[in-house]
Amino acid sequence: MHDGSGDPAVAAELAARLAAAGIAVGTVTPVESAISAVRSAEAQRPQAEALATVLGLAGVEPDGAAGAVVLVVGRDDHAVLLTGDPGC
Repeated sequence: MHDGSGDPAVAAELAARLAAAGIAVGTVTPVESAISAVRSAEAQRPQAEALATVLGLAGVEPDGAAGAVVLVVGRDDHAVLLTGDPGC
C-alpha cells in the first residue's frame, strides 16, 4: 500500500479493514499522491479490478513494475476508500 493521505491513521485503518476481509497487506509506504488508485501488472489485473470495485475506485492503472496489486491512498479522496466494503 502506498499512503499519500498524509495521515498514517487512515492507512492503518484501511490496512486493518483489508486484512480483516482476508486481503494480504504488505508494507505501507508513504508517498505523495492526491488521487487514490489501484495499480498492477497485467498478471494481477483480475485481483486488482476486484479490489478497485469493492473500494469504489474506477478501473486499474497498469504498472508493469508492480510485483503485486498496489493500492494508492490519495490525499484528496481517501474517504471513499473507507466507505467501501472490502469483504464483498
